[in-house]
Amino acid sequence: MGNSSSASREVLQSLRASTSFSEDDINRLYARFKVLNVNNENGKLSREVLLEIPEFAVQPLVARVLSDSLAVTGGDGVSFEEFVKVLDVFSPSGSNAAKLDCAVWVCMAASDWVVVLFGVIDHDGDGLIGVEELAEIWKLMIHLPLTEEQLMTAAEQALTRGDHDEDGKWSRMEFEKVTLDSKGCSHVGGVGARQH
Repeated sequence: MGNSSSASREVLQSLRASTSFSEDDINRLYARFKVLNVNNENGKLSREVLLEIPEFAVQPLVARVLSDSLAVTGGDGVSFEEFVKVLDVFSPSGSNAAKLDCAVWVCMAASDWVVVLFGVIDHDGDGLIGVEELAEIWKLMIHLPLTEEQLMTAAEQALTRGDHDEDGKWSRMEFEKVTLDSKGCSHVGGVGARQH
């Protein structure tokens, strides 16, 4: 990262092409990243630092995705580029396709990305994904103009796909089957998500 107050030209170009952030936005994020990373020589933010960022109190799913990814992969931190790409997913200007892809992108470093993705959605940690959890992940990531009732109805309908024991929830095995099914992935990712 060096001592520069802005990201390198190569990093700027790469992030401009792959995110919805402007060059100024990326440079502001870089300056913030450097401040957060002041005590770390490897150029990455640790899980502990990520969880201390005040903005994550407003959008806790960001910290959860980054933190869960680090916990599963045993990673030594999040690089600036990873940090910006994940923040872009939670930005209102980020594309819905990028939001869906993020779940896979963040989790691909893990040997079993479905486990990581399941853990992110299973907020209460009970080993099941229910209607409320699926609706909440959609609300946090996709920002569709739906009422709470429409969102819950869509989540209920999505959960019927692959719910083999008909308990109204997905177990990890049911989730894995639905997620790996190309049509099911659009149901997990959200209403109006890209079809494969």
